Amino acid sequence: MGQYHLLVNVDKREYLDPRSISLGAKQWEHSTHPQFPMVGSIADAMYLLTMTAPARGGGDMPATEASGRWAGDRVMVVGDYTDDSDLPAHYMGSELYNHARSGYTEIGDEVREAFATVYGIRWEETSYGWDRLALDQALV
Repeated sequence: MGQYHLLVNVDKREYLDPRSISLGAKQWEHSTHPQFPMVGSIADAMYLLTMTAPARGGGDMPATEASGRWAGDRVMVVGDYTDDSDLPAHYMGSELYNHARSGYTEIGDEVREAFATVYGIRWEETSYGWDRLALDQALV
């Protein structure tokens, strides 16, 4: 089985479930997408969400609704096996994973839209969730 993880923003009460961007929920499955290893990881989502000053200079990524959405916030990767001792006491580490899933807003839709704009990834809704379809040829 293994431990599942979420990218959690405790300030905005939001989270990103890796499965919402077609990644697995375990740590090794966050590092790259098997179909498109050059983009689409949890690290890419974290960068996009926490960046400042998007699209203000040459060589910058295009601005999206998600660009900088979490800049300056307290953000962490939280697993369902997290213990209270893993985080400062006020986070209640052993409860944060389930608390986020039941009480925070999941922002996978916003991250998918941002990935489509920034990386040229196209998405299609399927009966079992979202699948990544293809990259624009310029990024391959």
